[in-house]
Amino acid sequence: MSGNDFVFRRERDGSLEFVGAFEDLYKAIEDPWAQSVPDERMGAYYEQSRNRILSLLRGFGGVEHLVELGCGLGQVCAMIHEAGVASRVTGLDVSITAIEKARKRHPNLEFDVADARKDWPASIGRGFDAILINQMLWYILEDLDAVFSRTVSLLRPNGRLIVSQAFIQDNQQYGADIIDGFQGLVRYVASIDPKIAKVVYAGLLEDPDLPFDDGIVVLRRYDQT
Repeated sequence: MSGNDFVFRRERDGSLEFVGAFEDLYKAIEDPWAQSVPDERMGAYYEQSRNRILSLLRGFGGVEHLVELGCGLGQVCAMIHEAGVASRVTGLDVSITAIEKARKRHPNLEFDVADARKDWPASIGRGFDAILINQMLWYILEDLDAVFSRTVSLLRPNGRLIVSQAFIQDNQQYGADIIDGFQGLVRYVASIDPKIAKVVYAGLLEDPDLPFDDGIVVLRRYDQT
């Protein structure tokens, strides 16, 4: 069984239904999506996407505490920590097994169990400089309004919410009625009340040599002081 079988199910009419069995996924497969040892094309995509995240963080000019939602095994958290672009990094994931594995792989980093669609444990805190929603947009579509509202509220004034996501280069098969490609994501975040958050960056990397286009959108929490 592939990792995708735990995430989406193909219906008889050809449509995709979101399953989201992430705990089962991490129990069944040691490294879902083969992020530790990716093939050449996926490895090139991961490198490009993650370097874009690092470049943005460097441009923020001092990130004290960053939280990554959907951290999985903690590869991106470790990269951000090692690059020195955030003083403190916390990884959150809905899967208990993923968090256990992340803690073993990266014992010097902070990881905790949390569902992005629900209230986070109080122990995680609030007032973050940056929150990264990384490669999990399709998993939270049905709760997108609540997720964005909650994450923005947990930022400090002028803190940033970063959404980094792969977009297929053909017709999108899932969720187009909510977010239709990168431009759909841009339209969605642009509709957020500017008194709450403002879009400060939106960019799509299109490279035919990569398996996906890479989109990033950054929102800055409105400074009410």
